[in-house]
Amino acid sequence: RTTPKSRLLESEVGSISSLGSSGKLRLHDEGKELEFHLVKKQRCPPPKIECDKKVDSYDVIGQPKLFVMVKTISEKNSSSTFFKSPQLFKPVGNVDVIANMQFIKDQLIDYSNDLVRVIETLQCDSRKAMHERVISTAQYNGWLAASMVRLPKCTKLTAYGKTALAISCKANEVDFSVELSACGPQPKYKNFTINRDGWELVTFAPCYWTTGFVNFNDKPYGYRNNTWYPIEAKIVVPQQTLAHSFRYDEVR
Repeated sequence: RTTPKSRLLESEVGSISSLGSSGKLRLHDEGKELEFHLVKKQRCPPPKIECDKKVDSYDVIGQPKLFVMVKTISEKNSSSTFFKSPQLFKPVGNVDVIANMQFIKDQLIDYSNDLVRVIETLQCDSRKAMHERVISTAQYNGWLAASMVRLPKCTKLTAYGKTALAISCKANEVDFSVELSACGPQPKYKNFTINRDGWELVTFAPCYWTTGFVNFNDKPYGYRNNTWYPIEAKIVVPQQTLAHSFRYDEVR
């Protein structure tokens, strides 16, 4: 049985980062699109290749016949050759293929992690913005503020500083007639009209509504042909999209 011989396959410059697991690292070669997952194991190559004590040795996870020697490059030492060898062997195709597959997998993981971080940031910012909007809205319309956070119907929010108090009530269904006044049609139920928030009853006044439109349960209504009819929104508000930030624009 012969003793295994080590040989130098490639000598390149890359970056090393932690995988998050104890003792496991990630060697990234952006230029050749190669990726290796490493675990440290100190060794010294055979005598034909002089060993530098400042060079760290790592086993490649998933490739038992391959190991990597790594030396930190400083400004004084910018060489990418880590060994003194009389002969540089040609790279083994299978090594680069496997490393390139690992590179692709890690790139996809990086994009996924970036997407998760963006989503987390957006969710956090969205919750903060929603809290601010709800508190601000509750200052003048507690019913609308409650609907913004999807609280049950007949729930009203009252703001006290940065805190909102939820008030529940009992729903009563009523039918409004119409009284025409100098200010336009007025919804009327007994001696009451609908409040501008669209949910509560207030004392009737001939000019309570002056725009020709009425708010019934957070929905606008107009008056035509002796009846109230709902007004449908026809303008679509444009939405922000982040999809373009995560598309692959370049194919190599």
